[in-house]
Amino acid sequence: MKLPFLQRLQAAGRLVVRGSIAPFDRIPSDSGAGLNGEPMKRPYSQSAYVYAAIRHIARPISAVTLQHGSSPRQRGAAPALLNDPRLDAFWSRPAKGTASLAEFILASVGWRKLVGECFWILGDDAAVPFPEVRTAFPQMIMARPDRMRCVAQGTEVMGWEFTDGAGRRHALLPEQVIHLKQWNPYDDQRGLGNLDPALTAAETDFASGRFARNLAQSNGDQGVFVVGKSGAIDDAQRKQITAVLREKRRLQQDGIFRPAFLTGDISVEDPKIRAVDAAFNESRRMSAAEIYVAFGVPTSMAKDQASYSIGSASDYFRLILDTCMPEAAEIAAGIASVSSILLGRPVWAWFYWD
Repeated sequence: MKLPFLQRLQAAGRLVVRGSIAPFDRIPSDSGAGLNGEPMKRPYSQSAYVYAAIRHIARPISAVTLQHGSSPRQRGAAPALLNDPRLDAFWSRPAKGTASLAEFILASVGWRKLVGECFWILGDDAAVPFPEVRTAFPQMIMARPDRMRCVAQGTEVMGWEFTDGAGRRHALLPEQVIHLKQWNPYDDQRGLGNLDPALTAAETDFASGRFARNLAQSNGDQGVFVVGKSGAIDDAQRKQITAVLREKRRLQQDGIFRPAFLTGDISVEDPKIRAVDAAFNESRRMSAAEIYVAFGVPTSMAKDQASYSIGSASDYFRLILDTCMPEAAEIAAGIASVSSILLGRPVWAWFYWD
């Protein structure tokens, strides 16, 4: 049986396969485990600040109108908008498993911020000789980055290998894969996510949260301390005291508060409630600020605010101008590439921030 082109090159030893199908969110146990052997395995679901930072960036982008043009948009000039109902219908639900363009943008931005790259896969039926006769365009596949392996010859990308949910492997040509990656000085083919420099702060806050939770849980029912002032308590007296306190506890749980009379030279003391101090809470705020800095979100958004100003000097304006708009420009470049393939001619795309 004749092997596909990419597999023949790989079998001949002329290709280097880069990447791993290991889940990206599995953090080794020696890289910062939480309390009681609880490592942070899924930063997006286990860190409130990682979750919030990504959504701070993605939500404003998803709320802005996407536009297509037949020529590049010029500053100060009216854009030459492209009106194609097929293209509008395609981008209203571009990928399988996504219900809208907003969900698609959230997933794309989320992957880029977590691992530094996102992948949109076009099927074999995406590019056809006469696209103008089509009535609709096929949906894309948004692939998990940990299921994509780069097939390279030297520094040139020859294709990609995609492993689907059923474990089947698919060889893809470079033009079938829209790879939006963030610059990575340590790898020519794969991206570097914002989570990498923020991982220490995220793990620190995760461990701190587990510590505060365990400390609060330990305050639930600690029992009491029975202290014998004149020496040791004999077994008979110990059993009597234990029975009386146990009965009092049972009645309290039923809403009945009855005094307990104990004999002997003893005292009964309740343990003090333990809570984290101000320095502990401040260290958590510093971890949150470090995470927000790494993601490009103003640190004030990690604090309690009564309201946010939307003026040109506000932190919200800084978020839009410094983070959301550059991220949207890279997403729009990928959208333009897909639209150009579907229509068979050059197409430009942008988000209408004006």
